[in-house]
Amino acid sequence: MKGYSIKQIIDEIEKTGMKITIAVDAQPIFSALLGGVARKVFFDPRFKFITTDFTVSEVKKYLAFIAEKSGKQEKDIIRALDLLPLTAYEQQYYEQNDQLPNNSSVHAIPKMLISLHLY
Repeated sequence: MKGYSIKQIIDEIEKTGMKITIAVDAQPIFSALLGGVARKVFFDPRFKFITTDFTVSEVKKYLAFIAEKSGKQEKDIIRALDLLPLTAYEQQYYEQNDQLPNNSSVHAIPKMLISLHLY
């Protein structure tokens, strides 16, 4: 949808009732676990979030750091990670397939939309 604003893309997709599928890396997950604005975006019903198992494992390496920064216990951070509405796929899935699950397309949402940080 080259040439369209993000608002136009979202408005057009909302008309159809489809969810926008967004592939996320570790950064917005960190932000959500630290209480950043990304947490609100993750729970916006207009979006579906996908990532890789590798990304989730990378986030898990930093659970102690996230707990320290957030002032929460590590078990609470693990629970929060489990509650994020993410579907994780094996990295190989992306390398071997042109299509995403259920033939949905991924929309490139600017990093500033999904990776907002409030520290």
